[in-house]
Amino acid sequence: IELTEYHPGVQKELILEKLNHYHSKNFQIAMDDLGEGISSLRLWLDLMPEFVKIDKYFIQGIATNELKQEFIKSIVSMAKKAGTSVIAEGIENQADMLKTKLLNIDYGQGYFFDHPRLFPAESLSTDIAEVILSEHKILGRTIQERHFNCFQQSVSGGDLLRETIFVTSQ
Repeated sequence: IELTEYHPGVQKELILEKLNHYHSKNFQIAMDDLGEGISSLRLWLDLMPEFVKIDKYFIQGIATNELKQEFIKSIVSMAKKAGTSVIAEGIENQADMLKTKLLNIDYGQGYFFDHPRLFPAESLSTDIAEVILSEHKILGRTIQERHFNCFQQSVSGGDLLRETIFVTSQ
């Protein structure tokens, strides 16, 4: 379950109660747009989701912005201690993608990988896969040392899709 927009008028206790119910039923929780405000940091600590998605503001231009890098380092450090995986939103170029990997962000999404479409791509383009794999050569790492064995297993976005039923807030 992805928690997207948190509105101040909504009772936080009610949200936590409902999400904790689904958490207890083995649903995984993801928080979207981490960094949009102090309330999102508080909610992260209260909820302890499996995933946090860092808002694209902090990712775009991260390759050249040392303050953004420091912010991300602290988020990644907190996430590792909490057992939370970090997803970088808004990766739009090679430099930012490589920097997110160097900062140990677990997952990424953005136009650098592909644009949204009706039917997801079966695999990454060869250009993108080569860029990701070339990082390991630069850093002297092997593919098995990191999370990239998915290329060997041919996992695609389509493999991750699940049909779901949407519910209203009522």
